[in-house]
Amino acid sequence: MAASQPAPLKIVGAGEEVDTGRWRVAATGAGFKPADAKAAGYLDRQNLLFVRLRFTNLSAASSNAYVSVASLDLPADGLEAPTYLLARDGAMVFDLHPDMPEDVVAAWKWPEGRAVPQTLRVTFAGQLYKRRDNLYGAPGWFPADPAAAVDLPVKTVAAQ
Repeated sequence: MAASQPAPLKIVGAGEEVDTGRWRVAATGAGFKPADAKAAGYLDRQNLLFVRLRFTNLSAASSNAYVSVASLDLPADGLEAPTYLLARDGAMVFDLHPDMPEDVVAAWKWPEGRAVPQTLRVTFAGQLYKRRDNLYGAPGWFPADPAAAVDLPVKTVAAQ
């Protein structure tokens, strides 16, 4: 019955935590930062659309699978995969460790001349743990229905 009549997607507020199965995640804000041609860093010389996220790894092992949790509900033409940076120091994010919340920034290079949205919908993908999958009989995390979505206003940040 649930497959033929799925429940509507849960919409949460900014900062509200969502349990996706493998991760607990909250989107705390979104913004747009115009390119600064004089900046030293590569990303600082790009137009960036970004979302601030707080991830907590609920599994027993360090993982970089957070990259498939949050997605933008936008036409994807021209958008590359985001770069994930630690909010505390701007370093690139690699593995996130179990039960250690971490604030990160997901930054998408925004094409020159493309209108910046006033609000962003971020959807959080769900994941299921199976002790034995149907194909190999091995344990693992598998995609599930979206866990929730959040609508965030996009604030323009001045280039530094």
